[in-house]
This record gives sequence, C-alpha cells and structure tokens, in this order.
Amino acid sequence: MNSAKTNKRKANKRTKQPATLTPMKEMGLAEASKKLEGIGFEQTRELTPGERASWDRARRGPGRPRKSAAEKAARVLVTIAPSLLAKADGYAQRQGISRAELIARGLMAVLAGDRGHRQTA
Repeated sequence: MNSAKTNKRKANKRTKQPATLTPMKEMGLAEASKKLEGIGFEQTRELTPGERASWDRARRGPGRPRKSAAEKAARVLVTIAPSLLAKADGYAQRQGISRAELIARGLMAVLAGDRGHRQTA
C-alpha cells in the first residue's frame, strides 16, 4: 500500500470532506510562513478613543434604547412572609403580570389613596 494513501484522513461520507482539515501540516510550515510574511502586522496601530467607541457601537448592534436616570428601575430587597408571597405570586400569575408589576401597582394604589392625608412619625 502506498504511504501517501495511508496518511490521508478518511472522508466524511455525507459531505465527502476530510474529517479534519490541517492546512498548516499539508502545505508545510515553511510555505505557511511565506504566506504570512506578506501580511503587514507591523503596520497596525491602536484605535483612537473615538474609533474604539464607534467600533463598540457597531459591534454591539442596535439593542434597546437607553433609558434616562428617572426611567431606570431600582432593585429593592424586601422581606415578605412566605404565605403572602405565595398569594401575591398566584394573583400575579392569574392576572398575567409579573411580581414586580403587582408590587408596583400596589404601591401606586396605596400612595394614590393616601394623598398626603396621613402623617408619618
């Protein structure tokens, strides 16, 4: 059997492509270095801050619009009795809203009903 044939990798039957491609090994390290020699890596430079900002915006994509500081939500850690939390979660699920939306609606209702009549100590 020919030694060149024994070194060939088995082809994938479905795509008829070699199982793994190893171009560096096939063309040899000397030929590969000659091909890479023409690439001018020494001519590269750091991006300016403006270019970096443009690049980051382009890479990030459109995404969500930014919210103003007044529109951003604040995370709040509160302690609620487990039975009350279970009731609130059940109610929110039946209404098709999130727990956060239920709590926000409850706070708005209490604050709207209060209308400054009660005084805090």
